[in-house]
Amino acid sequence: MKQYLNTAKRFLLIFTPLVTSSVLVSSPSHAATFSLSNSQLKITNLSQTFSPTLLNQADILGISQGETAKVELNNINVINEINIPNRELFTSAVSVALGESKDYLGLANTNAKLWINFDVDGGENLSFDFTADLQLATTIDESPVENASTSGSLKFFLLDTTAIPKANIPTFLEGLFSNNNIPEQTLESFFLSGSLNTLGNNDSLDIQNSNNVIYTSVPSSRLVNGGTLELATASVAGSVNRSFESKSNVTLFVSRKTQVTVKAPEPSTSLALILLAGLVAVATRNK
Repeated sequence: MKQYLNTAKRFLLIFTPLVTSSVLVSSPSHAATFSLSNSQLKITNLSQTFSPTLLNQADILGISQGETAKVELNNINVINEINIPNRELFTSAVSVALGESKDYLGLANTNAKLWINFDVDGGENLSFDFTADLQLATTIDESPVENASTSGSLKFFLLDTTAIPKANIPTFLEGLFSNNNIPEQTLESFFLSGSLNTLGNNDSLDIQNSNNVIYTSVPSSRLVNGGTLELATASVAGSVNRSFESKSNVTLFVSRKTQVTVKAPEPSTSLALILLAGLVAVATRNK
């Protein structure tokens, strides 16, 4: 476990400006497959008082069949804080997976949903500041025998919920975000998402926003792919300011996800079926 945590720390250090390219080439020395997803979102200076709700899930699933196979999985630094007096919220998580030898599969993920509800009078503004950071990393020794993948996302939606009874808002939100579509009730939105997979060329890093999301600094992003070590990182700081002509009820919905997977080699039928059952259970919980 000590080696596993040290490996995670080394990869987190990759994303600091002090790390040189030589470190990127040499780390980590012991991991056959390694995957990391680190995401955090902070919202501050909310201009209106609010009432909060929080849902959070985290799952770990590891299976090994070989005599020397080893899978280490963990979700660390999982934080979900809503500070009503300071009018701010913060959500973060790091999912890490390390696999050694062969005949193993491992998955770790987190999924947080936070929402806060406002009553805004006509002629008033709702405003807030935010920062969003996403870091992804994968490494393998041999391709395509081994595979590591990772993904992460940070999102928020400012929704007009004036026509929805407050008691029904949680049910409304759960149904609203069961797919990736942007709801018609959306006033403002922000997306930061990315994924890496050591197999194939489907790596991505994407930032999207609505018109009233203003960046207070130039968003930074970096994507390094195509080898046994892949990296993606993005950092965004901005603000939102929305005016309301009439009295309105508004909900700010925030989502934070991380997921990592390691496996070697391609799973046998029995191992794949066990993992599939676990993935179905995870997916069902996270809906």
